[in-house]
Amino acid sequence: MSKTKILILGSNGMLGSDLVKTFRNRPKQYTVIPLTKKKLDIRFSDRVSSRFLAEKPDVVINAAAFTNVEDAESNILSSEINATGAKNVAQASRQCGAKLIHFSTDYVFNGENGQYNEDSVPSPINAYGHDKYTGEQFIQVYGSQFYIIRTSWLYGLNGKNFVDTMISLTNMKEVNIICDQIGKPTYTLDLAMAVEKLLNDDCDYGIYHLVNEGEMSWADFARMIFNNIAPNKMKVNHITSEQYPTKAKRPKNTVLLNTKRPLLRSVHEALEDYLFAWTHSN
Repeated sequence: MSKTKILILGSNGMLGSDLVKTFRNRPKQYTVIPLTKKKLDIRFSDRVSSRFLAEKPDVVINAAAFTNVEDAESNILSSEINATGAKNVAQASRQCGAKLIHFSTDYVFNGENGQYNEDSVPSPINAYGHDKYTGEQFIQVYGSQFYIIRTSWLYGLNGKNFVDTMISLTNMKEVNIICDQIGKPTYTLDLAMAVEKLLNDDCDYGIYHLVNEGEMSWADFARMIFNNIAPNKMKVNHITSEQYPTKAKRPKNTVLLNTKRPLLRSVHEALEDYLFAWTHSN
């Protein structure tokens, strides 16, 4: 049986590096082509098209993204990468006959109600969410064989994330953490393995929600982190979003419901494994 050729965009990012690792763990099944932004900038349609036609992948995984929510308010790169870039990838994937896996976010929702399933109607309230939702729409218009995967609050070994920030604060006696934004923290390695399973199961094309299970606030998540690494040594003070003003408006409750795939493990289990891996990589 011939191997499936997987092209991974944004391969050196937090999610991309775990996708590369996951698919390379099955060398008899997959051939992996990792592409960083330096090797292929998805903002340029002609470059994307020519590279895809040259590589002839069976599957394209787009983990390239502009993820700085604050900067997205004023930085045109967010639109160029998250929206136009997604369009370019969708068109090129269709042109070369490849399946496309693209990642989106809980921030496509306004956060007024929470408990969003795959059919819930997006209504973003900040530039980042708007650009990601535009990217989703482009993929549905210009793509053909695609999976749009929404996820939330990612953390992993190869990128800046909330868990690492909390670890860096363990020498303090107390921290102030927002308590009125609710979501599901998700470990990039768990997400990558769920993506491999989705592809291997040859699922119907469409939108999927893949997140670790366990809804919580940032303050709840911080307490969970400290309980694992410094029990009873850190006081977590709850503050509201209004007490910590930001340029980008944050949705209050963006809990994603996974109604179409086997549930991922709990946030607690995933965090324990991440902290173990983090300890052995530092």
